[in-house]
Amino acid sequence: MKIGGIIAEYNPFHNGHEFQLSQVRKTSDAVVAVMSGSVVQRGSIAAFDKFTRARAAVLGGVDLIIELPCAYTLAPAELFAQGAINLLDACGVVDTLYFGSECGDTQSLTRAAQIMMDETPEISMRIRENLKAGMGYRAAQLAAYVGTIPAELLNLRNNILGIEYIKAIINLKSKIKPCALLRKYANHNDTSPSNGFASANALRDMLDEHADISEYVPKSTQYIYNAASIYDRKILDAVIMYLLRIRGMKVFDSVFDAPPELVVRILHSLPEAVSLDDILNFTRTKQFSNARIRRAILSALLEINGELVNMPPQYIRVLGLNDTGRQILNKIQSKTKLPIIIKAADFRENSPMFAAEIRATELSSICRGFSRGQDFTNSPTYIQGTYDTIAASGTKAFQNIKKHPNKKSRHKQSNIRGKTPAV
Repeated sequence: MKIGGIIAEYNPFHNGHEFQLSQVRKTSDAVVAVMSGSVVQRGSIAAFDKFTRARAAVLGGVDLIIELPCAYTLAPAELFAQGAINLLDACGVVDTLYFGSECGDTQSLTRAAQIMMDETPEISMRIRENLKAGMGYRAAQLAAYVGTIPAELLNLRNNILGIEYIKAIINLKSKIKPCALLRKYANHNDTSPSNGFASANALRDMLDEHADISEYVPKSTQYIYNAASIYDRKILDAVIMYLLRIRGMKVFDSVFDAPPELVVRILHSLPEAVSLDDILNFTRTKQFSNARIRRAILSALLEINGELVNMPPQYIRVLGLNDTGRQILNKIQSKTKLPIIIKAADFRENSPMFAAEIRATELSSICRGFSRGQDFTNSPTYIQGTYDTIAASGTKAFQNIKKHPNKKSRHKQSNIRGKTPAV
């Protein structure tokens, strides 16, 4: 069985994702996706909770959904990619990593990755000079590589992530092969839907306005979104403002990627700020983007430090699967050295990475009006059938959602072990 890997947020899962999966299945028999959990890389809580998004993804064509720890999710692109590739590689079953890109050219992205990994002293000096001139890091890097790497490879988000994925694969000496898929119909930052396709960014804007998104998401997932709760930004604002007003600079003491000049700008915004948008409007510069500021604040809120961000994965957590996913999970069980989490209450390791994940889920729950302990009361989504049978049954597949069936057998698996960490 050839297994394709995907790194995703599915925030939310839409027609473009379904199209991507159809491309992956042309050369792979099954798909494993590493998906961001309660928080996402733009430095925000996910529009829908992770259990809802996993359900939608399995109905949409993913065979096995594994959670990407929030320590990686809130990291810059390089460490986000490193954590996700480490996790996919630790599964021991993925043959090819598929990712969308604006260029769709694996060879060009691989050449760019190799050039950047062999960064010359001259390029390093140019980057430092550009940073001193007030450029943000990505702009400084782009200017330094002019004439060496085509500009479009370094200034478009999906190309940038693709390069970071390839760098992580090379650094890890992983056997996973990268494969860039041309992103069609809607680019990452597009704000206007077109021809039945819309970017996740555009869909989140529509959700904020209570607009109908059914045209842009698979029919099998519409039922899920209609019944799901979107997080309340005002609640998140209130939590953030309380934390910053009460704890001040101390809250950033060990936060990764929060240099003193950024922290000072954030704290100087507090006398008049009453929301996160107020903080962003005051704080952002060419060097400090909105996403970077939001990631720093959420990392402070969730107590994610540099040590945690740089840790290798500590577990493999399952969020959703179908019958093919069960077969893949059994295969992972025989290959991985990491504990596998099917039910959080059965995980008894003292894992700071999982403790941070619980905090992230609690924050997400508070902002949705959910009860406490969602990590422990929700089991992975299990959908009877394979990709073909689920696709053939259409919306009827929604009726086949069950809790994971291996309740008894999981206790016999030697690497599903340990005590639930304290929050």
